[in-house]
Amino acid sequence: MRVLTALLAVGALVSIAAVRRDDPTYSLTWKPTEGQTLDYNFVAKVTAESSTIEFLTDIHLKVTKVETNGDYTLETTRDHLKVVKDGEEHELPQPEDGKPDVDKYNAHGDKISKDDDEEDSDPDPMTGILERTTDFDAPEKPVKKGDKWTKKFKSDEKKAQKAGEADYEVVGEAKAGSYDIVNVAVKYHDTEGDHPAKFEGTLSFNVKDMSPVGIDVQVKDAPLDEDTRGDVKVTMTRK
Repeated sequence: MRVLTALLAVGALVSIAAVRRDDPTYSLTWKPTEGQTLDYNFVAKVTAESSTIEFLTDIHLKVTKVETNGDYTLETTRDHLKVVKDGEEHELPQPEDGKPDVDKYNAHGDKISKDDDEEDSDPDPMTGILERTTDFDAPEKPVKKGDKWTKKFKSDEKKAQKAGEADYEVVGEAKAGSYDIVNVAVKYHDTEGDHPAKFEGTLSFNVKDMSPVGIDVQVKDAPLDEDTRGDVKVTMTRK
């Protein structure tokens, strides 16, 4: 009888082990394919001094080349530029030359090309903090739901960016339209200055190839100009 009981117990454990599923892991590093295109709706809603203005545009990405070592070249174009103020929508001028921005990235997603106008552009604190909302580096190792990590940002005077720190956490899988996604929560804050900007929200990635699917973040105390600070809600949604 004891032998039978022991066999039943072993059988139960084997059955449980057979149906138990380990938490999936995610590399969070995009693996682009040559010719791949990604289209997004982008909205930045700026609120300051009881006034709200929305900036809208469509963003189009195209992978024009993938090298054997994983480096890839990406073209970015923007169109349908609009601004909504006091309920009225206005079209903004389109770029004069109509040429796409061309950038090169390594296999990990780090930008390795230099902007042509980098030295000529004036520092813009607002643009600097908005760039941080999309400045995501995938961890070196795969992660799973509940995993957390921190990234420290150095100050960059050329981009008017202060030193800062971002905390990330894998929230888990979800559905966004036709995409199966994994969501990563982010919380960022400047670590220097009298008025540290901060933001928090969610970054979404396609489980299939880890291409970006969406961004939804709220920036607090953003430097709109030298004298004005406000809140900015940024959303970028994959079509």
